[in-house]
Amino acid sequence: MSSVAHEPERVPRSLSDLTSGHVLNGALFAARHATQDIIAVDEPLSVAFDVGGMRRGTVIACTGIAAASAALSLVAAATRQGAWLACVDVPFLSMSAAEERGVALERVVRVGVPSVASRSRVLGALIEGFDVVLLSKWGCSPSEARRLVSRVRALSTVLVVLEDSDMCVADVRLRTTAARWCVDSHARHRDVTVDVSGKRVRPRQCTVRM
Repeated sequence: MSSVAHEPERVPRSLSDLTSGHVLNGALFAARHATQDIIAVDEPLSVAFDVGGMRRGTVIACTGIAAASAALSLVAAATRQGAWLACVDVPFLSMSAAEERGVALERVVRVGVPSVASRSRVLGALIEGFDVVLLSKWGCSPSEARRLVSRVRALSTVLVVLEDSDMCVADVRLRTTAARWCVDSHARHRDVTVDVSGKRVRPRQCTVRM
């Protein structure tokens, strides 16, 4: 298993410390991927998207009983294809579970933001420096959230948030319900009902195995 799984959550000493040595500058990343608007999502969750994956520059809200599992399933393929993932304030997120879902742990950086006052600045730096940002909650004012979303759009980042807040209307919402655990001789898994809605996707309901 990658050593990343054993690293403690990083508390940034400065904004430059967040991105130095890890990822592309956001503007360079956007230019590099200008012709690749869709980030692949592993099956079976890819069926939740009209285009088979996540559009760059979008905000995706994952909620419900399997929100964390759904979020990991969303970002796994991106990390295997070379994208950097920042996990912000998610101490409950198991890196072993992430690895089981196909996340490339060597492309993951866990960040803790202990100061509310600096939260929007830190999140802005992460959005600029990382390809995908996984966030536990907004934790900032509505005006700050709107500015962060503007940065997501401008820099072709994907922001996955484990809450659906009135502060920001997500482009895609995945609400997970009705999990049914299944056990066989080889593995233990659960079938989860996912209600899909949002500004950039057709409403639908699907059942996926996680």
